[in-house]
Amino acid sequence: MYDLLRLLADSTRVRILAALEDEELAVNELADVLEMSQSRISNHLRLLRGAALLRARRDGAWTFYRTALEENGDRDTLWSVVRHGLRGNAELEADVARRQRVLEKRRQRSRAHFARASETLDDLALATGTLREEIVAAAAPRECVVVDAGCGDGGLTEILADTFDRVFAFDHAPGRLAAARARTPHDTVTFAHGEIDAVPLADGTCDIVFLSLVLHHVPRIVDALREAWRVLRPGGRVVVADLAPHDEESMRRQRGDLRLGLDADRLLADLSAAGFDRPHARPARDRVLAGRAELCIFLADGTKPSLRRRQSKKSKPKPKTKQKTRSQA
Repeated sequence: MYDLLRLLADSTRVRILAALEDEELAVNELADVLEMSQSRISNHLRLLRGAALLRARRDGAWTFYRTALEENGDRDTLWSVVRHGLRGNAELEADVARRQRVLEKRRQRSRAHFARASETLDDLALATGTLREEIVAAAAPRECVVVDAGCGDGGLTEILADTFDRVFAFDHAPGRLAAARARTPHDTVTFAHGEIDAVPLADGTCDIVFLSLVLHHVPRIVDALREAWRVLRPGGRVVVADLAPHDEESMRRQRGDLRLGLDADRLLADLSAAGFDRPHARPARDRVLAGRAELCIFLADGTKPSLRRRQSKKSKPKPKTKQKTRSQA
């Protein structure tokens, strides 16, 4: 405990923990947040990892860090005390503002790719062409309202329009949205400009939300999943298709990818954190061709609890008390 207190006595290490406690950042991003050199920050990261206060995740040539305090009750309690004493600290508040700008840079990197009108719109070539059918098959086709979130040029929207009664498709890139409208002129499809983490729909208005090859472009995945949960009716489902972790660094440069694939277990944890029941993942048969590489895809889904199930979770049965008999009394 003494060594831990010594670690937390350093203001830079406290700022690092505060910056990473609810966000995953790379070293270069952390350097922008704290306005320090990467070499100086790397030394502190090494000490914090040695004390098991941080966990690291490799993503191609990048390494992302996040706090691991919740994995140890004593450390988490101590950090809570330290954090409470730093409320209103001007330096930490400035870090929070800079971190928000760093996250916005992530978003802009991804948007820059999709805003290029000269790019081929459907630029993730599907090797066997079965992914879109697999995505639709992951949700039982029925009379319902479905959402194609981040619809791009409408490749999946076209299939959804042939399968479901009503489709709502949105994207943040005007060029892609225009291509989707031209590709799928069905009167059962409504197109709109919108963001994955700010869906332009009212609460509880749809039955299925499809997130196809978009979450690796999203700065905060759990925020996007919470938005899907919000617009779904009780009992509705979210269906995700995305790349498994890979090492194709060119995807980050050429296509604006923020992550080199998603870890399925981590995504299932995010689905649970967003409120979905029974999250499940499985490999897809299809592959994505990226240059000479063939990348794996997986499918995941979760269900928004029904009202009855949500109410049963809230109301815990009271423990039965043993009645005294007359002889005991």
